[in-house]
Amino acid sequence: MKVSPSIIAASFLDIRKVVTELEKSEADFIHLDVMDGVFVDNLTFGPDIAGEILSVTGLKGDTHLMIKNPEKYIDRFLDTGTEILTFHIESEGNKRSMIRKIKERGKKAGITLNPSTPLIEIEPYLPEVDLVLVMTVHPGFYGQKFKSEMVERLKDLNRMREERHLNFLIEVDGGINRNTAPQVAPYVDIIVSGSFIFKGGNVEDNIAFLKRL
Repeated sequence: MKVSPSIIAASFLDIRKVVTELEKSEADFIHLDVMDGVFVDNLTFGPDIAGEILSVTGLKGDTHLMIKNPEKYIDRFLDTGTEILTFHIESEGNKRSMIRKIKERGKKAGITLNPSTPLIEIEPYLPEVDLVLVMTVHPGFYGQKFKSEMVERLKDLNRMREERHLNFLIEVDGGINRNTAPQVAPYVDIIVSGSFIFKGGNVEDNIAFLKRL
């Protein structure tokens, strides 16, 4: 299991110390939640801060754009050095154009959907993307309760991938902790976790628990 700690749940008072701890804990990515206060009811940071965070670590960036018009900012976020750039199916813009632009820059293109959006909405893009991010909470704030019905969505997505012989990775985000992680582990390749990793005791132990799944 690969683990992508959501940096939004960490302390930003000494971000270099935080990323050093993640490196020591053998995290696979740093998950960057980008929110614009329009697409979701919260604000985080833009490409400049994302780039500064990634500049002090060798960990790969896993950037999740929760913004109204991601197409406008694709290049700026790719310039941060992120490895994965994911946008929402519910956002504005030409989805195929965004996927193509990300992949042309040599990065992995991801697509995600909110819990209320039917899986069928992203089906046309499954042969083209490198990753699908399944949200198990409504995006915007970390620490929300896991929606158990999303386990069926993960099962369905995993089955579609196998039946169609596709190669995209499946990532899950939202309410992941010691109890919910084992429920999703059989169907995913990457787990995103924020509160559990950073607020639930020892960071290294928490990441190790997830990686063993």
